[in-house]
Amino acid sequence: MMISQYELFFIIAFLASFTMFALAVHVSKFRKLPGVNVFMFLLVLIGIWTFSVGIGYLSATEAISYFWSIIRMTAVFLVPVLWLIFSMQYCQIEITRLKQLFVYLLIIPSISLLMMVTNQAHHLFLKDIVYVQQGRFLIDEVWITGQWFYVHAFYSYGLILIGDYILLREAAIRAKTYQQQAFFLFVGALFPLFTNMLFTFHMIPFLKVNYDPLGFVMTGIFFAFGLFRFKLFDINPLAKKILMENIDDLILVVDEKNRIVEINPAASEHLKMKSELVIGQELSSCLNNFSFPFGETSRYEYCPEKISDKCYEAQISPIFDQRKLIGHVIIMRDISERKLMLDKLSQLAITDPLTNLYNRRQFLSLAEKEIERSHRYGHPFSVCFLDLDGFKKVNDRYGHEKGDQVLVEIAKLIKYSFRTTDLIARYGGDEFIVMMLETDPPDAEFIAKRIQERFIPLSIELGIELTPLTVSIGMMHFDPEINLNIKQLINRADQLMYQAKQMGENCLCVA
Repeated sequence: MMISQYELFFIIAFLASFTMFALAVHVSKFRKLPGVNVFMFLLVLIGIWTFSVGIGYLSATEAISYFWSIIRMTAVFLVPVLWLIFSMQYCQIEITRLKQLFVYLLIIPSISLLMMVTNQAHHLFLKDIVYVQQGRFLIDEVWITGQWFYVHAFYSYGLILIGDYILLREAAIRAKTYQQQAFFLFVGALFPLFTNMLFTFHMIPFLKVNYDPLGFVMTGIFFAFGLFRFKLFDINPLAKKILMENIDDLILVVDEKNRIVEINPAASEHLKMKSELVIGQELSSCLNNFSFPFGETSRYEYCPEKISDKCYEAQISPIFDQRKLIGHVIIMRDISERKLMLDKLSQLAITDPLTNLYNRRQFLSLAEKEIERSHRYGHPFSVCFLDLDGFKKVNDRYGHEKGDQVLVEIAKLIKYSFRTTDLIARYGGDEFIVMMLETDPPDAEFIAKRIQERFIPLSIELGIELTPLTVSIGMMHFDPEINLNIKQLINRADQLMYQAKQMGENCLCVA
């Protein structure tokens, strides 16, 4: 026995209704996410729409059939409004006054519903409905539409097309996964639009039944693909937006061609990049000297050139879709303060806290390397050991605080008397040591004597003229024939310094 079109579409109507209600139940698991409630109610309304089509076929009278038509059209009036709002929320379009927008969008549907309910009084929505009894089914076979029906149709189709346009536009700039989600939503919304237009304007004459449910069966299939295959609300932009906009870390997402497809507000602010300008751009054109191995998890320190006081720890993780690399997510955490603190600790470990010159340990470490280099390349150097004459008298007469001030100023004098390439350290107490690199003996001795001359006016400048300071210097020149380590060189320079003191204050003794 061959099934009639009426029986076929009766079954399809309930199949579409069941599909929509089942999808709504599944979506309800995500209802705490923004936009999901709208999508859930959208599915429920579509379910009511298709259910009322099927149940309307079983009506005993035309009045009952018209009642189910009102139920169906209530859903028809509301679905385009919810579809537009869902499309805007899914694509992260800011809606500052959602309730106000919703009320405005409901004006035409509310008038349409009122027209439908009171149609017998004015026939502005429907001029007439032709009912035909087909076995046990009462079919509203032909709707003769009134003037307001076309206002409703134009408005509803317009809202659906605007929502589809928003999805299509957003898909063009989104990562591949979001493009697939948006595609299935877009196509799923087109099926009922076309089937409703075909039915409303009688474009398939041999089909006498309302075939909207057929379109919604296809909608259900495409929405199901979006929900289960492409994790519509597991990895949707709405959920992502909550994370992206509220997390303090800097987040960028690039596609398989290393083009930026997402950037959160924190990254936009800290990296001085406007999202509307960098989306779609190559990462290398937006972040100088930022590169990473594709398809691997990596971590490294990144300090942007154009932001001199900032440094970030960047973690790059690949994104795979069925083992195919589709992009990377880059998470940066501001470590500027931590790096600054570590730099300070490192500096404290190698410098004298009073004078900010190298301490003894750091000097020994660096000087040893320079001795090896000089032996290898034959470059000259001299080790200069300086000891202040009469510094104890300064402490005794002016106090230790004044003595510290004097040491700081003397350290500056010594530092600025040598080149930046020379190694200068406070060796201990009032003793200083200098390794003059790539300096011939005559030049080294000239510099040492010049320092001694500068000590004469310094005492007056520092206000300690009653206990004037001078400096005794022992200097040891590099001899490639004698293989001495740095400690041995310092000991010899120290001995030469004591010989200088025995010769009288402010003397230089050289070997």
